[in-house]
Amino acid sequence: MKSSLIFLNCRRKLLCYVFSFLEFFTVKNTLVYRFYTKWIGNIFSDECAMANVSSNETVLHIGCGSLPTMSILVAKNVHAKVIAIDNNMRTVQRAQRYINQQKLSDLITIKHGGGRSYPSETFDVIFIAINVTSIDAVFRHLASTSKPSVRIVCRDLGNGVIRMLKSDEFSHIFTIRSIMKHSINNSLLIAKHKYPTDILTSH
Repeated sequence: MKSSLIFLNCRRKLLCYVFSFLEFFTVKNTLVYRFYTKWIGNIFSDECAMANVSSNETVLHIGCGSLPTMSILVAKNVHAKVIAIDNNMRTVQRAQRYINQQKLSDLITIKHGGGRSYPSETFDVIFIAINVTSIDAVFRHLASTSKPSVRIVCRDLGNGVIRMLKSDEFSHIFTIRSIMKHSINNSLLIAKHKYPTDILTSH
């Protein structure tokens, strides 16, 4: 399991550099921006619907990047309050400027922080970006700090996260409620075992 986790986190770390590169050029080029937001926006829309987010819920977006598209989609379409975090201070500053430009600072708060330590007790829904690492450490933190009723959406390149959640360490804490397949990745809807499944359809 240890070697597979190293490989899983290395792939996600590589994606961190890829998305940082994409986002850097996206904010500077209108054509690239339209292509990027249409491509990634469709996936995020599916994930938002999968999590069944409602306006009275609080949302945490882990690994928001310079273009916190998921946070923006939740704010605009659902009008839920979002805390978006990233562990890179420059990225946080760029994201804050972008949110200010979009006039969404009343719904979206950008903060410096990481998924392995940021307080998660108050959030109803948590979105984890595909490039967040170390993903096993993030889920250890969420296992002990998040609500019993939390819904977590985590994107998985291949089946690395699925295998991790089915391991002895996590299988008694988390369960995968739904898997949405995209062309190059999967979106997972994850819940804790101790809470009734009807939370996923009651909103």
